[in-house]
Amino acid sequence: MGILTDDMTRLRDEIGALHDARNAFITQTEDTVSQMRARFREAHTEMAAADRAGRLAFVADLQAKVGELQEALRRSHAEMANELREALAASKAAITANEAARQGQATDDRADRLAFVADRNRQVAGMLGEFAADLEGARRAWLGPRRATTTTTERTPRAAGRKSKTKARARAR
Repeated sequence: MGILTDDMTRLRDEIGALHDARNAFITQTEDTVSQMRARFREAHTEMAAADRAGRLAFVADLQAKVGELQEALRRSHAEMANELREALAASKAAITANEAARQGQATDDRADRLAFVADRNRQVAGMLGEFAADLEGARRAWLGPRRATTTTTERTPRAAGRKSKTKARARAR
């Protein structure tokens, strides 16, 4: 055999060895990856079970705490409602007593106001009488006794109204 044949044989043997090595490497890598994937699946299954157990424990604890809070809220609400009912009943009693006292005071105050107004009406009527007398005296002094009476009667709004009605009746006849 010649050098070329030996070299080609050696090259073919090397190619075969490399091919076998590559196949062994691929098989070994597939086995390693397969083992790794199996361990990942196992770890994932374990973690999922642990997480599920943790979530279930958390939810159970949360439900228990919420139940306790709701019960405490119901108790507090019932206590507050009872306190408010008692306060309302006491308040109604106080309001009733105060209303009776207020009604009595209002009646007394009304009588006092009516008496005060009646007294003021008498005082004002007296003052108006004095003022009318003073005004009549001033007119007499200014115009003389005869003209002052005539002028006063004509200028009084009531008297003027009566005179105009009397004149209107006389014209109508």
